[in-house]
Amino acid sequence: MHVRLNHSSARRLAGLALAVTAAITPLMRADSPAWPTTMPAAVPATAPTTAPAAVAVVAAPVATPALEPVATTPATQPVAVDPDAPTFQTVNDRRPVQPDEVDRALASEWIQCDLLAGKSFQLWGHPVMANEPSTIILGCSSEYQFVLVLSGEVKFHNYKADSGHVIFWPGKAGAKPRVMEYSGRDFQKSMRDSGRADLAEKLDRFTSSQNTRRWWGLVRPMKVNIGAPVRGSVDLARRSYLMQPEAVRVRNNAKDPEDVPRATASAMFDHLRAGQSSEVAQLLSPELFLEPAKRNELARAREGVANTIVSQAWTKQIDEQSFRGTSDPYRYMFSAGEKTYVMTLKPFDQMVYVTSIRPEVRQ
Repeated sequence: MHVRLNHSSARRLAGLALAVTAAITPLMRADSPAWPTTMPAAVPATAPTTAPAAVAVVAAPVATPALEPVATTPATQPVAVDPDAPTFQTVNDRRPVQPDEVDRALASEWIQCDLLAGKSFQLWGHPVMANEPSTIILGCSSEYQFVLVLSGEVKFHNYKADSGHVIFWPGKAGAKPRVMEYSGRDFQKSMRDSGRADLAEKLDRFTSSQNTRRWWGLVRPMKVNIGAPVRGSVDLARRSYLMQPEAVRVRNNAKDPEDVPRATASAMFDHLRAGQSSEVAQLLSPELFLEPAKRNELARAREGVANTIVSQAWTKQIDEQSFRGTSDPYRYMFSAGEKTYVMTLKPFDQMVYVTSIRPEVRQ
């Protein structure tokens, strides 16, 4: 199924805005908070004395590129389905998403996930588990990845978040997640404006409590936009290659930026041996496909080259023990048949991609 947004849907999605508020801690103390100048209808009898905390802003993706069809299991081979398994659907149009398509879909869509207590799933190779029945939203921009909790409580590694909180982390190697409170009223308005009042209602109690803290100046906006850190069209273009599952896994699994070249080369080596053209495509440098990218055909161009590579005979003869590095951190070697191949890599926009794979030329 190909899914495309019409112009009105694209404008509506571009208008989605979430605000994320930091937990109140002395480390987030504000120097010049904006204090309220009018008295609300009802306020606490005693004003809290905690200093205002910072607030980050999240905006939703601006458009949804087409997704490739998902293969289905033939009717003659029934598969047992767990009725209690987590369910996934796009936030924008409630389209069901299969669990094995979630990572890929997140490059262009926000996804709602509903989980029962004790149930879990893998997100970019990392476990997310519900400690109680939960509804969460999964999303990313070209700079950040996040798990936003509407109701319940979830755990991502050692990080826990409940209703009104979000776990997010920069999409860079070695980045650590943070757990922060987000703005309930802004999220609710966004969801109602986009036709998802059902999601907005899950935050009624949290938002009521948070509004009181807002009035007393305990939270204030931060100059950070987690959902769209750069202009919408630029963010969408960057997500198309930075947030592909393989690129995300490489960066998430690397301990620091220096580990990324070897992690990329090792992943490419494994996917070549396995004949996995989709994964090979995601690790080819976008810089090689600038003209197709201008025509919004980056994915197709990369996949075409990847299909050609994995169809060649030498990929079936790769020696699984032959992968090795060189004195150049962007140059790796391996053996296939009677030849030695050289894999060259190059940094491109916060990631390291493969630029060439060719037989070694002996001097």
